[in-house]
Amino acid sequence: MSFKYGILCLMLSLMVFFLGIESYEVWNAPIPAINEKTVNKRPMEKRVDGAGTAGEKTTRPADSSMLVAEKNIFSPERKEFPIPSLPQAGGKNQATRPQIVLHGVILAGDYQSASIVHPGRPLKKDERETISLRVGEKVGEYKLTKVLPDRITLEAEGDSFEVLLYDPEKIKKRSEARPVAAASILPSSPTAQPPQVPGQVVRPSFPTPVTPPQMPPAVSTQTGPETSSTPSPLSQRRRRPLPGAPSSPVTPGTPAPGNPTLPNPSQGPGGN
Repeated sequence: MSFKYGILCLMLSLMVFFLGIESYEVWNAPIPAINEKTVNKRPMEKRVDGAGTAGEKTTRPADSSMLVAEKNIFSPERKEFPIPSLPQAGGKNQATRPQIVLHGVILAGDYQSASIVHPGRPLKKDERETISLRVGEKVGEYKLTKVLPDRITLEAEGDSFEVLLYDPEKIKKRSEARPVAAASILPSSPTAQPPQVPGQVVRPSFPTPVTPPQMPPAVSTQTGPETSSTPSPLSQRRRRPLPGAPSSPVTPGTPAPGNPTLPNPSQGPGGN
């Protein structure tokens, strides 16, 4: 076994020695001299033969870079490419079509209508800009022929086009609400009335008159009792006769029987 290992180690050492010599020759070999004539002739021949192609190769990178800079697909100002419309034989030009803006559609069974705005249309006094158009009615020379949930179709002689409900090219502007001028003198606030029932007679309601506040009665400052010709009910009750006593008519101003008059202390014993 030791003999076999010795042969194997000898072979490996020879291989390492051979590889070391080869690597030394590669790294330390002299550099071959380059002939200047051959170096100068070859490029000149290429320039003469391919003068046009070399010029094109030098200009193409500049043109391509300018093209990429002008048509940058990541530019924020990039716009979508317009879709070319095919011309129709015998049809009208697109410039003569009315500029219609679709605001809404109504589809209820057989009833179909569209709310549109026709900019540039002369408006009459107190006329709204939005108009309602039913199937068969016309806007200028175009007639409404079809109403779909997201578009309408207008047709004329030899021409037809569609108006989309959600068209990004046509911005819909809402009309501003006009402020109502307030009255200088405001009337009294009317009371809320219940809804009118058919066949019921509505009676007009009149405002209730406002009565001024009553003044309290004046209080007299006299300290003595008031003398009156007519007796008060309280004095009449006091003057009623007792049961069992003879009844006699009581005249106003006379003392009741059984109630002697008290002498006045200011008078004398003689009554004077």
